[in-house]
Amino acid sequence: MFDVHTHLNSDEYNSNLDELLKNAAKLDNNFCFLVSGYDLDSSIKSVELSKKYKNIYSSVGIHPSDCKRYSFDVLESIKKLALDKKVLAIGEIGLDYYWDKEENIKELQRIWFKKQIELASELKLPIVIHTRDAVQDTYDILKDSSFKRPIILHCYNNSLEMTKLYLKMENVYFSFGGVLTFKNASNLREIIKVIPLNRILIETDAPYLSPVPYRGKLNLPEYIFLTLKEMSNILNIDEISLNNILTNSAKKVLNIDE
Repeated sequence: MFDVHTHLNSDEYNSNLDELLKNAAKLDNNFCFLVSGYDLDSSIKSVELSKKYKNIYSSVGIHPSDCKRYSFDVLESIKKLALDKKVLAIGEIGLDYYWDKEENIKELQRIWFKKQIELASELKLPIVIHTRDAVQDTYDILKDSSFKRPIILHCYNNSLEMTKLYLKMENVYFSFGGVLTFKNASNLREIIKVIPLNRILIETDAPYLSPVPYRGKLNLPEYIFLTLKEMSNILNIDEISLNNILTNSAKKVLNIDE
Protein backbone atom coordinates (compact mmCIF):
# COMPACT_ATOMS: atom_id res chain seq x y z
CA MET A 1 0.00 0.00 0.00
CA PHE A 2 1.20 3.51 -0.82
CA ASP A 3 -0.69 6.46 0.64
CA VAL A 4 0.38 9.28 -1.68
CA HIS A 5 -1.05 12.10 0.44
CA THR A 6 -1.17 12.18 4.21
CA HIS A 7 -0.39 14.63 6.99
CA LEU A 8 1.26 12.42 9.57
CA ASN A 9 3.14 15.63 10.39
CA SER A 10 -0.10 16.97 11.89
CA ASP A 11 -0.25 17.72 15.62
CA GLU A 12 -3.13 15.23 15.95
CA TYR A 13 -0.60 12.39 15.68
CA ASN A 14 2.13 13.73 17.97
CA SER A 15 1.30 11.37 20.83
CA ASN A 16 0.65 8.07 19.03
CA LEU A 17 2.31 8.02 15.60
CA ASP A 18 4.38 4.93 16.39
CA GLU A 19 1.24 3.04 17.37
CA LEU A 20 -0.62 4.13 14.25
CA LEU A 21 2.22 3.03 12.01
CA LYS A 22 2.38 -0.34 13.76
CA ASN A 23 -1.37 -0.80 13.23
CA ALA A 24 -0.96 0.01 9.55
CA ALA A 25 1.94 -2.43 9.25
CA LYS A 26 -0.28 -5.22 10.61
CA LEU A 27 -2.42 -4.78 7.50
CA ASP A 28 0.52 -4.36 5.12
CA ASN A 29 4.10 -4.57 6.33
CA ASN A 30 5.23 -2.69 3.21
CA PHE A 31 2.87 0.24 3.84
CA CYS A 32 4.47 3.50 2.60
CA PHE A 33 3.47 7.14 2.99
CA LEU A 34 4.11 10.43 1.26
CA VAL A 35 3.76 13.01 4.02
CA SER A 36 2.80 16.37 2.56
CA GLY A 37 3.96 19.74 3.83
CA TYR A 38 1.67 22.76 3.60
CA ASP A 39 3.87 25.47 5.16
CA LEU A 40 7.49 25.75 6.23
CA ASP A 41 7.10 24.14 9.66
CA SER A 42 5.05 21.19 8.39
CA SER A 43 7.51 20.71 5.52
CA ILE A 44 10.40 20.58 7.98
CA LYS A 45 8.51 18.08 10.11
CA SER A 46 7.71 15.98 7.05
CA VAL A 47 11.40 15.68 6.22
CA GLU A 48 12.20 14.87 9.85
CA LEU A 49 9.66 12.03 9.81
CA SER A 50 11.13 10.68 6.57
CA LYS A 51 14.53 10.50 8.25
CA LYS A 52 13.10 8.70 11.27
CA TYR A 53 10.94 6.12 9.46
CA LYS A 54 12.09 4.05 6.51
CA ASN A 55 8.59 3.82 4.99
CA ILE A 56 7.88 7.57 5.10
CA TYR A 57 8.75 9.91 2.25
CA SER A 58 8.28 13.66 2.10
CA SER A 59 6.69 16.34 -0.03
CA VAL A 60 7.45 19.99 0.76
CA GLY A 61 5.75 23.22 -0.24
CA ILE A 62 3.50 26.14 0.67
CA HIS A 63 -0.27 25.57 0.51
CA PRO A 64 -2.22 28.34 -1.26
CA SER A 65 -4.08 29.30 1.92
CA ASP A 66 -0.75 29.75 3.72
CA CYS A 67 1.15 31.70 1.08
CA LYS A 68 0.02 35.11 2.34
CA ARG A 69 1.92 34.48 5.60
CA TYR A 70 5.27 34.39 3.82
CA SER A 71 7.58 36.39 1.62
CA PHE A 72 8.96 34.66 -1.45
CA ASP A 73 12.27 34.26 0.39
CA VAL A 74 10.84 31.18 2.10
CA LEU A 75 11.12 29.34 -1.21
CA GLU A 76 14.87 29.13 -0.62
CA SER A 77 14.15 27.19 2.56
CA ILE A 78 11.73 24.93 0.69
CA LYS A 79 14.38 24.36 -1.96
CA LYS A 80 16.98 23.36 0.62
CA LEU A 81 14.54 20.89 2.17
CA ALA A 82 13.73 19.48 -1.27
CA LEU A 83 17.37 18.55 -1.83
CA ASP A 84 17.03 15.74 0.72
CA LYS A 85 16.94 12.35 -1.00
CA LYS A 86 13.67 11.36 0.69
CA VAL A 87 11.84 14.43 -0.58
CA LEU A 88 10.02 13.10 -3.62
CA ALA A 89 7.72 15.98 -4.62
CA ILE A 90 6.85 19.65 -4.24
CA GLY A 91 3.48 20.07 -2.59
CA GLU A 92 0.94 20.55 -1.60
CA ILE A 93 0.68 23.57 -3.84
CA GLY A 94 -2.12 24.99 -5.95
CA LEU A 95 -5.09 27.31 -5.58
CA ASP A 96 -7.86 27.63 -2.98
CA TYR A 97 -10.50 30.30 -3.50
CA TYR A 98 -12.90 28.86 -0.93
CA TRP A 99 -11.44 30.82 1.98
CA ASP A 100 -9.67 33.60 0.07
CA LYS A 101 -12.13 35.35 -2.21
CA GLU A 102 -10.37 38.71 -2.57
CA GLU A 103 -8.93 39.14 -6.06
CA ASN A 104 -5.57 40.39 -4.79
CA ILE A 105 -5.14 37.25 -2.68
CA LYS A 106 -6.20 35.05 -5.58
CA GLU A 107 -3.54 36.70 -7.72
CA LEU A 108 -0.98 36.15 -4.96
CA GLN A 109 -1.92 32.46 -4.89
CA ARG A 110 -1.45 32.22 -8.64
CA ILE A 111 2.02 33.76 -8.39
CA TRP A 112 3.02 31.34 -5.63
CA PHE A 113 1.63 28.43 -7.61
CA LYS A 114 3.68 29.33 -10.68
CA LYS A 115 6.83 29.91 -8.66
CA GLN A 116 6.57 26.50 -6.97
CA ILE A 117 5.93 24.79 -10.31
CA GLU A 118 9.12 26.45 -11.55
CA LEU A 119 10.97 25.19 -8.46
CA ALA A 120 9.77 21.65 -9.05
CA SER A 121 10.82 21.88 -12.67
CA GLU A 122 14.27 23.09 -11.64
CA LEU A 123 14.64 20.23 -9.15
CA LYS A 124 13.07 17.69 -11.52
CA LEU A 125 10.42 16.69 -8.98
CA PRO A 126 6.71 15.88 -9.35
CA ILE A 127 4.11 18.28 -7.95
CA VAL A 128 1.15 17.59 -5.64
CA ILE A 129 -1.84 19.81 -6.41
CA HIS A 130 -4.52 21.15 -4.08
CA THR A 131 -7.42 22.93 -5.77
CA ARG A 132 -10.69 24.17 -4.30
CA ASP A 133 -13.17 26.48 -6.01
CA ALA A 134 -10.42 27.25 -8.53
CA VAL A 135 -10.84 24.49 -11.08
CA GLN A 136 -10.36 26.49 -14.28
CA ASP A 137 -7.45 28.61 -13.04
CA THR A 138 -5.67 25.50 -11.75
CA TYR A 139 -6.06 23.74 -15.08
CA ASP A 140 -5.02 26.80 -17.08
CA ILE A 141 -1.85 27.32 -15.06
CA LEU A 142 -0.87 23.66 -15.28
CA LYS A 143 -1.54 23.53 -19.02
CA ASP A 144 0.32 26.76 -19.72
CA SER A 145 3.28 25.80 -17.55
CA SER A 146 4.43 23.02 -19.89
CA PHE A 147 5.51 21.14 -16.76
CA LYS A 148 6.98 17.78 -17.79
CA ARG A 149 7.21 15.87 -14.50
CA PRO A 150 4.28 13.93 -12.98
CA ILE A 151 1.37 15.95 -11.60
CA ILE A 152 -0.68 14.44 -8.75
CA LEU A 153 -4.17 15.91 -8.44
CA HIS A 154 -4.67 15.31 -4.74
CA CYS A 155 -8.13 14.41 -3.41
CA TYR A 156 -9.54 14.47 -6.92
CA ASN A 157 -13.12 15.67 -7.19
CA ASN A 158 -13.61 17.49 -10.50
CA SER A 159 -16.30 17.23 -13.17
CA LEU A 160 -16.32 14.71 -16.01
CA GLU A 161 -15.63 17.51 -18.49
CA MET A 162 -12.53 18.67 -16.60
CA THR A 163 -11.41 15.07 -16.13
CA LYS A 164 -11.43 14.59 -19.91
CA LEU A 165 -9.27 17.69 -20.32
CA TYR A 166 -6.78 16.47 -17.72
CA LEU A 167 -6.67 13.04 -19.36
CA LYS A 168 -5.18 14.71 -22.44
CA MET A 169 -2.21 15.71 -20.26
CA GLU A 170 -0.29 12.44 -20.11
CA ASN A 171 1.68 13.39 -16.97
CA VAL A 172 -1.43 13.94 -14.81
CA TYR A 173 -2.41 11.36 -12.15
CA PHE A 174 -5.65 11.30 -10.17
CA SER A 175 -5.53 10.59 -6.44
CA PHE A 176 -8.70 9.50 -4.64
CA GLY A 177 -9.38 9.42 -0.91
CA GLY A 178 -12.19 8.81 1.54
CA VAL A 179 -14.63 11.08 -0.31
CA LEU A 180 -15.07 8.20 -2.76
CA THR A 181 -17.00 6.34 -0.03
CA PHE A 182 -19.39 9.21 0.77
CA LYS A 183 -23.07 8.69 -0.04
CA ASN A 184 -23.20 11.98 -1.97
CA ALA A 185 -20.16 11.12 -4.13
CA SER A 186 -22.03 9.15 -6.81
CA ASN A 187 -20.70 11.47 -9.52
CA LEU A 188 -17.13 10.84 -8.39
CA ARG A 189 -17.71 7.09 -8.48
CA GLU A 190 -18.71 7.43 -12.13
CA ILE A 191 -15.75 9.66 -13.00
CA ILE A 192 -13.14 7.23 -11.68
CA LYS A 193 -14.39 4.66 -14.19
CA VAL A 194 -13.21 6.75 -17.17
CA ILE A 195 -9.65 7.11 -15.86
CA PRO A 196 -7.06 4.52 -16.96
CA LEU A 197 -6.04 2.28 -14.07
CA ASN A 198 -2.39 3.22 -14.38
CA ARG A 199 -3.22 6.88 -13.73
CA ILE A 200 -5.15 6.33 -10.49
CA LEU A 201 -3.58 6.77 -7.04
CA ILE A 202 -4.95 6.37 -3.51
CA GLU A 203 -4.60 8.53 -0.39
CA THR A 204 -6.06 9.27 3.02
CA ASP A 205 -5.44 13.04 3.39
CA ALA A 206 -5.33 12.10 7.08
CA PRO A 207 -6.26 13.55 9.52
CA TYR A 208 -9.03 14.81 7.21
CA LEU A 209 -11.77 13.18 5.11
CA SER A 210 -12.14 9.84 6.87
CA PRO A 211 -14.01 7.27 4.77
CA VAL A 212 -17.37 5.86 5.75
CA PRO A 213 -18.14 4.67 8.44
CA TYR A 214 -15.67 7.04 10.13
CA ARG A 215 -16.70 10.17 8.25
CA GLY A 216 -16.34 13.24 10.49
CA LYS A 217 -13.85 11.52 12.80
CA LEU A 218 -10.06 11.61 12.90
CA ASN A 219 -8.68 9.81 9.86
CA LEU A 220 -6.14 7.05 10.51
CA PRO A 221 -3.61 5.44 8.12
CA GLU A 222 -5.34 2.05 8.25
CA TYR A 223 -8.61 3.53 6.97
CA ILE A 224 -7.14 3.69 3.47
CA PHE A 225 -8.18 0.05 3.08
CA LEU A 226 -11.84 1.14 3.28
CA THR A 227 -11.22 3.43 0.32
CA LEU A 228 -9.42 0.61 -1.48
CA LYS A 229 -12.43 -1.67 -0.91
CA GLU A 230 -14.80 0.93 -2.35
CA MET A 231 -12.51 1.54 -5.32
CA SER A 232 -12.28 -2.21 -5.89
CA ASN A 233 -16.08 -2.52 -5.99
CA ILE A 234 -16.46 0.44 -8.36
CA LEU A 235 -13.80 -0.76 -10.79
CA ASN A 236 -14.69 -4.45 -10.46
CA ILE A 237 -11.11 -5.48 -9.68
CA ASP A 238 -10.05 -7.55 -6.69
CA GLU A 239 -8.40 -5.56 -3.91
CA ILE A 240 -4.99 -7.26 -4.10
CA SER A 241 -4.62 -6.73 -7.84
CA LEU A 242 -5.84 -3.15 -7.58
CA ASN A 243 -3.50 -2.38 -4.71
CA ASN A 244 -0.56 -3.73 -6.72
CA ILE A 245 -1.46 -1.45 -9.62
CA LEU A 246 -1.87 1.60 -7.34
CA THR A 247 1.41 0.95 -5.55
CA ASN A 248 3.36 0.43 -8.77
CA SER A 249 1.91 3.67 -10.15
CA ALA A 250 2.85 5.57 -6.99
CA LYS A 251 6.42 4.30 -7.19
CA LYS A 252 6.61 5.25 -10.86
CA VAL A 253 5.24 8.75 -10.26
CA LEU A 254 7.55 9.35 -7.30
CA ASN A 255 10.55 7.73 -8.98
CA ILE A 256 11.09 5.02 -6.38
CA ASP A 257 13.14 2.10 -7.67
CA GLU A 258 13.16 -0.11 -4.58
